[in-house]
Amino acid sequence: MRARIGIDALTALAHAPGPGRYARELVRALAPLCAPGELVLYEVGSAQRVLPRTSLGAGEQLPVRACRRPRRLNAWVPWWRHADRDLGGVRIFHQTAPVPLPLAEALSTRAFAELPDPAQAEELRGLAAAFVFSRAVQAGLVGSGWLPPERVHLVPVGCEHWARELPLPLPSPTRPRIGMLGRERPLERRPLWRELASARGWEWLELGPGTPESELPRAVASCSAILHLTDAIGTPVTALECIRLGVPIVTREAEVFRSALGSAGLWADPGDPPSVADALTRALARRSDPLWQEQARRQSEPWTWSACARAHLEVWRQL
Repeated sequence: MRARIGIDALTALAHAPGPGRYARELVRALAPLCAPGELVLYEVGSAQRVLPRTSLGAGEQLPVRACRRPRRLNAWVPWWRHADRDLGGVRIFHQTAPVPLPLAEALSTRAFAELPDPAQAEELRGLAAAFVFSRAVQAGLVGSGWLPPERVHLVPVGCEHWARELPLPLPSPTRPRIGMLGRERPLERRPLWRELASARGWEWLELGPGTPESELPRAVASCSAILHLTDAIGTPVTALECIRLGVPIVTREAEVFRSALGSAGLWADPGDPPSVADALTRALARRSDPLWQEQARRQSEPWTWSACARAHLEVWRQL
């Protein structure tokens, strides 16, 4: 049976966080859902792997084909046709790399955790479908005129991967510890939160971009609460990962967090330090509250990579 759906899986093995995590978990969840021959993995280009193929879970049983990223030979050669040839008859190709593969025949789809750069507008208009994880990004893609509403699909994101990688239940920290996650601007605010924690006798832990992906789940689980006042709010995945581990999280008030966390979340205004201090105090109380722990488990339970994969697959099969 000729393959119908192809995925660029090199991102899953060459990029640990963010897009790499999404690609790995999507492949892992799709593998048992697809019919034989319906899904094929590709490695587009030659980026260096940083993770073994076993990190794809069940997806490691799927065939993998190399796909060179074609170069323009001269002004008269339509170089994108070479990419279609290398894909071997795939009807739909799901792009995961930062630089997508231009295609002439196969339908192209992509996922967006944040609004893309306006410079990509022309490329976006050629997509058969875009997957987003929040209504804010959905509204941005449609409102910009880049894509019509019927091509932008809101899908759930999974959050069970950290819990899968760590033994549960996890011990609570003996001393109140606040972990700081995410990209908050302006950067000058970060020392303010560190000083706030110090003034109350709380331990402070910076979990920035330099924290290895493999160490992040255990580091988060060691915290009494997480402060996540990021201004990049296109996906609730980080907040859901935290409450799935039973760690309360304080976020800025935004629809993406409200809809995902419900009453299991806590909100603070980054421009109002007293509101941040109050929210963190309430978060610390929740860490040892069995009722909140049960609430957090129930709230995060429906957010699975299987649900994410099923939503993708439904759209692809319709296409």
